[in-house]
Amino acid sequence: MRKPIDLSKKYRTHCGYEAEVYAIKGAIVIGAIFDGNEWYPKCFNLNGRYTDEPTYHRYDLIEVSPYEDFKIDDKVLVWNGEYGSRERGYFAGIDENGRPRVWHGGRTWWTSRENTSTYEHCIKA
Repeated sequence: MRKPIDLSKKYRTHCGYEAEVYAIKGAIVIGAIFDGNEWYPKCFNLNGRYTDEPTYHRYDLIEVSPYEDFKIDDKVLVWNGEYGSRERGYFAGIDENGRPRVWHGGRTWWTSRENTSTYEHCIKA
């Protein structure tokens, strides 16, 4: 079962095109896809499917991790809770629940390959 589309998340198509979701009107998701040259308007169902066919379509939407463009040891700011104090660190990947991890004590992959902490929020520094 596919998750419903969420306007606050990032998506791409099954074939790898960048996708934007602009609005949800009733049972229709309004968006556009970018093929590398031009944006094309497209509509999807509430689960991000381009068609109602039983098999996937190349334009079906796939959720993209907000940390997809982060690299191991990127400098980041992390925090827990909505107003938690921000801490500096080096990105260590994501855990099995999709939450960002940071190396302990300002270490990097080179100096600490095991000790990480998980946080709720993470942005590049």
